[in-house]
This record gives sequence, C-alpha cells and structure tokens, in this order.
Amino acid sequence: MGDRIVIMKDGDVHQIDSPLKLYNVPKNKFVAGFIGSPSMNFINGTITNSSDQLFFDEGNIKLTIPSKLKEKLSNYIDNDIILGIRPEDIYEADFAHEVKNLASVESVVEVVEPLGNEVFIYLNTGLNSYIARVAARKTPPVGQKINIVFNMNKVHFFDINTENLI
Repeated sequence: MGDRIVIMKDGDVHQIDSPLKLYNVPKNKFVAGFIGSPSMNFINGTITNSSDQLFFDEGNIKLTIPSKLKEKLSNYIDNDIILGIRPEDIYEADFAHEVKNLASVESVVEVVEPLGNEVFIYLNTGLNSYIARVAARKTPPVGQKINIVFNMNKVHFFDINTENLI
C-alpha cells in the first residue's frame, strides 16, 4: 500500500503527493479535476477591485474574495481567472450557519440526484453549471431558483493560461 500518488497526463508528471495533499492543494486544474467524485467545479470569471476589496465576478454572480487571498490575487485584477470549488464546499443557505466566509449564489436547479444520505444538485448561474453535494435534508424542485452558498475558505484559483494554482 503506497502513501504517495503520482498524477500523470500524456506522460507528464503533474504532481506527486499524499492523497489528502492532492485533494486539498492541487498544483493545477488537471489534478484538481482528476481527484474527487464528483470532481471540482470550475467557473470562469474576472478578479475585480472595489474599495480595496477583491471580488470574483462571473457575470451573474459576484463573490467577495477572503482577505487571506488578496495578496495572491492582486496581480490578477481585471484579468480572467478560474475559480475551483469542490461540490461538498457548497451548501444550502439554510444549513451553513457554522461556516465563516460564505458567499451567496443564486442559481437554477437543473437536476436533483438523490443518493441516500446525500444529494447531488446540478445548478446553473445562467453562465456556468456546477454541482453541489449536500445532505439529504430536503430536495429543491427542478427549475426553481435557490440561494446556495460557497465556502470561500475552500476555493481555489487557477491561472487561465497556465491552469496552475495561484
């Protein structure tokens, strides 16, 4: 039994690390999308600046960037970027009271996939589709707009050109 995994694509090594490190700190978009089921959501947008606060602007959603990421993202202001967030770091707004640094996102429910103890909710912002993995408390009806929240402490940002983690 090994304790390190090698992630390769087309004969190139992308990352060698422990399973948890690969999952929590992927070196690039390929590794982030390769590890996890369902895989990480990727949303294209732009980093904007207003009143010394950074935002991720997708066009239909605008998310406040946590201050801990401000220095890393300051070189990307007014540039396109990719936000990555795992499905389990997206919550129904009514059930996310204990999480800090939440960003509200209004989306339309496209598909609801009950899996017993959890539900995959396929959502659309109007510009991007993504999946939330939530507890099986209640299931929203397909076609309904719902308020969902992203745990901004768990987001990843990738350079749009190199696809490397920022």
